[in-house]
Amino acid sequence: MKKRILTLSLLALVGVTGCNDKEPAPKVEVSNELTTELLESLSGNIELEGVANIKYGKADNITDITISYTDSSYYYNGYDTVNKSYNIGQIYKMGGVPTLVGVNNKNEYIYRERKDEDGNIESWDTYANPFKGLSVFDFVKDDTKDGLYHYLSYTDTQKNFVINLAKSLTAYTVPEFEDFTIQIIEGKVNRISFVSTVEASAFGESQFLADFGVKATGKEVKPKAFPEKYEHKAEHDKLAAALKKLNTAPVSGVTTVNETYTGKWEDATKTDYKFAYTDSYCLVTDEGYQDGEGYVVVDNETYKVKYEVGKDGTPTYTKKFFATKDKEGNAITSLAGQRGDIEYLAAELFEVKDDKHFVYEGDYTKNASYYYSLTGNPYASQCRHIEITLNDNYDIEEIYLTEDEYYKINVKIEKYGDDVTPPWSEAGLTYEEDPRLQFIGTFNGKVDETTSVKVVVSEDYKITIDGKEGTNVTYNQNINKFTFKVDNVEYDLKLNWKGIYQLYNKSTYKTIDLTKE
Repeated sequence: MKKRILTLSLLALVGVTGCNDKEPAPKVEVSNELTTELLESLSGNIELEGVANIKYGKADNITDITISYTDSSYYYNGYDTVNKSYNIGQIYKMGGVPTLVGVNNKNEYIYRERKDEDGNIESWDTYANPFKGLSVFDFVKDDTKDGLYHYLSYTDTQKNFVINLAKSLTAYTVPEFEDFTIQIIEGKVNRISFVSTVEASAFGESQFLADFGVKATGKEVKPKAFPEKYEHKAEHDKLAAALKKLNTAPVSGVTTVNETYTGKWEDATKTDYKFAYTDSYCLVTDEGYQDGEGYVVVDNETYKVKYEVGKDGTPTYTKKFFATKDKEGNAITSLAGQRGDIEYLAAELFEVKDDKHFVYEGDYTKNASYYYSLTGNPYASQCRHIEITLNDNYDIEEIYLTEDEYYKINVKIEKYGDDVTPPWSEAGLTYEEDPRLQFIGTFNGKVDETTSVKVVVSEDYKITIDGKEGTNVTYNQNINKFTFKVDNVEYDLKLNWKGIYQLYNKSTYKTIDLTKE
């Protein structure tokens, strides 16, 4: 079973088709209770409320759904009760094109044309009322329950109709259905239900169930208004200024991660991560493992710094020999963006508790929490609740992040401004030796039992294999590896994580272990 995602960050529609090879169901009995006029009441403006449930054995995975169709709008709101997340889409027929309209993380309207997997603009028919085309001859009356009618899935056309109808209503694509029913109560279609066939899965037998109540039809259902932007309040000015300061000013503090898998917070493990960010250096350290890394800017170039604590308890800060470069090989001249985008959320998205306390639990919580951890902590991206506390100077003092079950994260800001200084003195910063030096020397290896090879690396980093000098010699500082050519064959010379020198022939795909003389 696959689910369609409608949120602004996740827009792909995924479909799977299937067929039902079962023998045809009983003969059709047309009832005067089920009329063409009654079915037509479903094919105009309509709003439904219900649930979709993927059952794995006895386990329920329920999504609460509200959905509506009009001539010019489609609205879907699905709340995943297991993952506690929303899948919301408001799509409008704008110039004949289905267009997703929403409010983004910056409190701005965004408009996005709906496209299929091939990048083509979808037809509005994809979001139009899916009940059109139903006929009284498609149903058989239930023998035991008054007002209940079963849809007949004899043909591939009928089977595909049910698949597409369920997909439109639930955002799930289910390959095969056992039953689709409508229920009539007091002369109106009251309920619409689906039951899939039972499928085998890695979690045991699974089955898809869906049940909707018809909330309103016809003129009672109005096109959905555009989603409203978040209201700006005076208190948001304080928060916006505080977020900007935390995003740009020198800052240091500690992020404490509490983690439990028992559901009892008294059993939680606690780990502190210290952080500091300025224009000239940044550093994040794991106080449990007593290691970490960061960057320092020297002469307009950026160098990685590694932090570790020796057995005697002495901290060491080691500046890497080579400057860090971007993906295009250009020098990185600043530390902009290292702390993440603290202004990722507009202040207006936060609920105001008072002028020093703000809460957010919206669609962008996971991304925002990752930034607000100030340590790039992966656990933070699981959080669904953010609280920000300002101090008496209206600077951010504390950020609390949680998803309630496994992680609680407290970010405490300790210093702002010029008080944030590197934990090392100039004399205390250790400089890494040129890592290429460890390759200088003579290496021997065996190609096979009868053939040996000799590799020599000179002090000027010229490389020979059995006396033949390599050309196009380059060194990759990120993975500590030389690449070069001999007789038009490309080779790698590297030192692996086990401390073994290796020669890799890219023509024969063979790696030879080398011994240094």
